[in-house]
Amino acid sequence: MLILIIAACAADSQSASTPCEIEARILYPDGLLHSQPCVSDDECLYGVCHSSPAIASFAFCTKECACGPNSPCNDENGGGWEFVCQQYDGGAWPGESVTSVCTQVCNTVADCPVLYNACERLTGSRKVCLQR
Repeated sequence: MLILIIAACAADSQSASTPCEIEARILYPDGLLHSQPCVSDDECLYGVCHSSPAIASFAFCTKECACGPNSPCNDENGGGWEFVCQQYDGGAWPGESVTSVCTQVCNTVADCPVLYNACERLTGSRKVCLQR
């Protein structure tokens, strides 16, 4: 059973004192942004190429978005892009090193990066890019 909690704005306003597994800081200034497919961490702006079966069968760039400075997904909003934080229930994916990820908001699948084939509400009120 998959338990996923969407925490769009609520997670983006978490306190800087919340502990994080991965500090949200730019490691690769020319790296890919959230939801972009990737193979290795060094391809991604924040150095996180993460796999999450709730989002897609491939790995994608993201950052830990529910805690600490620089963690809100909406820090990267602009230029036609909008991102929200997907926060995982602690028991949903045992062994996950990332407990929250930024995903791209969409109106249609045409708004999504390559490899995504769905633009749906996961559990929240915003549609996000998914691969089904």
